Amino acid sequence: MAVSPLYIELMQAFDARRRGLGWSMAKMDDMSGLQDGYFAKCLHAGRPSGRRAGWEMLGLMFTALWRDGARLAVLPANRPPAAEREARAIDPVRPGAVAKCVYAALLEQIDARRRALGLTATDVDQRSGVRPLGTLWRALLPEGDSRREVVEWDVMDLWRQALWPAGVRVAVFSDVPTTRRASNDNGEQLALDLEVAGPHATLTIWRGRRRKPRKYTPGGCDRRRAA
Repeated sequence: MAVSPLYIELMQAFDARRRGLGWSMAKMDDMSGLQDGYFAKCLHAGRPSGRRAGWEMLGLMFTALWRDGARLAVLPANRPPAAEREARAIDPVRPGAVAKCVYAALLEQIDARRRALGLTATDVDQRSGVRPLGTLWRALLPEGDSRREVVEWDVMDLWRQALWPAGVRVAVFSDVPTTRRASNDNGEQLALDLEVAGPHATLTIWRGRRRKPRKYTPGGCDRRRAA
């Protein structure tokens, strides 16, 4: 199965984050809510046993790896320092809309590159050989518009070839440290237990689950001043 270089770059960025977190492939599947062995198949999509992840699956992976969001950037293969500095200033991808977060981020990067080169959406379709003309314009329409079109990886990669002919690198920048620690009420540092918190829990939720139950005194919260 032919695999888009853009897809390969994205999955390598995901895998680098997974290794940075110290997760095994099995744990990655668990934290993403995927079936056993699915991440490994998606990472090696070009192999006979490989699978190419759809947009929803990529959204689940992204949400598990960057629970607080991150900045996803498509950069030239040589990645000059100026391009990387600009990429760190783009709006972060929020994992709330799981099914579309990665798709929308890649489209935003394609549109930003188009504008930087001074091209119209039709120009990009013509250069890339995508037909019918206007496919990129329809893909960029806001969600909810009946004319909006969701494209697949083969179309996305044709746009990539037209806009970045020398190749691309996918980088994900996060302001959140790889390993986060929280403190209890006494200021003691606690290790973040992801199995307890779950993949979508905030630190506040996690602390609430780890905190010892409070003791309440009957009537202690409803005392009334004597007349």
